Amino acid sequence: MKIWYNMSLRRDIMKRFLKVCICLLMVVGVVGCGGSDSTEKQEAVVKHFFEYFKEADMDKLTTICTKDNQDLKDITSMISGLDAYRDPKKFGQVFVDETDSFMKEVFSTLFVSYEIKKAEKKDDNYTITVDATMKDYKGFNFSTSEMSTIAEKYQKEHLSELQELYKSKGQQAMIEKIYADIAPQLYASMKEQIKTIKESKEKMLFTVVADGDNWLISKIQVYQ
Repeated sequence: MKIWYNMSLRRDIMKRFLKVCICLLMVVGVVGCGGSDSTEKQEAVVKHFFEYFKEADMDKLTTICTKDNQDLKDITSMISGLDAYRDPKKFGQVFVDETDSFMKEVFSTLFVSYEIKKAEKKDDNYTITVDATMKDYKGFNFSTSEMSTIAEKYQKEHLSELQELYKSKGQQAMIEKIYADIAPQLYASMKEQIKTIKESKEKMLFTVVADGDNWLISKIQVYQ
């Protein structure tokens, strides 16, 4: 009798998992590409940007950026693309929690430090110049070989158990177990990899515009 749980299914599960991991690392690459009056309020908005980014709080970031801020749109659209992989009904709560934890790890470590150097008024707007030390994700060669090895080893070692689970509770229960069991180890491996990423010095230029009594970031430019 042919065993249903075959290599094709295993490869499909791994492809989906690795896609999530790679997408998360792509998100942070977006930011890497791209008078006598007091400037306290304008500088405060920039400080909030780093604070909210470190917390991976997209909701708060949208409150300090203009609606047409393309730099923020690029980040939020990529994160939204991960929503399909953050569904506990498909992947189980353990996997979703581990994915969220890894995302926060990436965001919290991207900016190592920053210093506001100057604030200049240009017409009705302000430009805030910041010297930042960042993790150089642009030059990071993400390796999936170790993760593939971990996943394949787990599935081989638990083949009988997974087959029985499939027979008794169905495919979804089996898939959730796989994700729940391998996600912590796989994400731990990825976290170790990002610790090896080198740092780079970048100059960031924030364009800040008035919005009533508030100030919002309309553009973020990064120069090496």
